Amino acid sequence: MDQAYLECITMNLLRNTVVNCTCPDISPLKGGGNNRVFKVKVNGDFYLLKSYFCHPLDPRDRLETEFSFINFACENGIQCVPKPIALDRKHQMALYQFIEGKQLTNLEIKEVHVQQAINFFKELNKYRNTDSAKKLPDASEACFSIQDHVSIVSERIKNLKEIENQEVQDFITQALVPIWERVKDQILDQLSESISLSSNRIAAEHQRISPSDFGFHNAILARNDQLYFIDFEYAGWDDPAKMVCDFFCHPAVPVDFNFFDLFVRAISGVYPCFSYTCKLLLPIHQIKWSCIMLNDFLPIDGKRRKFADTIVDHEKHKANQLQKAKKNLQRIRFV
Repeated sequence: MDQAYLECITMNLLRNTVVNCTCPDISPLKGGGNNRVFKVKVNGDFYLLKSYFCHPLDPRDRLETEFSFINFACENGIQCVPKPIALDRKHQMALYQFIEGKQLTNLEIKEVHVQQAINFFKELNKYRNTDSAKKLPDASEACFSIQDHVSIVSERIKNLKEIENQEVQDFITQALVPIWERVKDQILDQLSESISLSSNRIAAEHQRISPSDFGFHNAILARNDQLYFIDFEYAGWDDPAKMVCDFFCHPAVPVDFNFFDLFVRAISGVYPCFSYTCKLLLPIHQIKWSCIMLNDFLPIDGKRRKFADTIVDHEKHKANQLQKAKKNLQRIRFV
């Protein structure tokens, strides 16, 4: 991306924020899988500039979703997110507070970190009945019934069957689909025995504001041992059980399942049978994440990765993703 173009956009974003703004020093950051991110230095202060992926085949408004979600959190006094500075809808860019710190590895995750994640989710939902909360969109792939959870995996598998790669297709037909059918049958059997679980839709009072794509892969540990949570492009209203499952299924920074009961107990009571529902849905979302690992083989997702410009050898990356998907499928926890 042209440096002069970035400087011009940044200056415009800072116009109402920084007095006597000098020419910004902008350097690219690695790590973003969907968008481009840059570290900006102006007058001795640091900001994060984010350029969002846009494509006609991807209907998500990533900029608006993330900026409005962070703004909602900050307006309600939640301090463990970067402050939103300004946004430019025309050029699909936004400026945020820069958080200095590091990402935790899975071996570094302790109960205190899990508790901070729990507290963030609970703090968000203290304000779920406010007018600003009601303006938030539904989360990406939001689920408001058990059937919704099943449908998002079925749809993902359907899309993966269009991939023109024999090794991928062998994995789908010989491993992914058979395990999915087994999981789906078990869950449908459970639903047939429970009227409360098989009800059509989660009542509005049981829905929750979800950071979505929530986990330590999207968290920065600052020097004061405070975790800051980032990346909310998929955030919005959702079934909190989906949030729990995704938190423990995300492959980037795996969370030890020893924390699962602690996490569920901390937010239990949001609706009847919540704890049981989380355990019931867990294998669904484990399979979902094996599907997500194969997204790079899909045309639109490949374009998004190239836009983010963080992968040098795309063919090697896709081969690695396939191996990760196979390994992840072996960890499925059956009901």
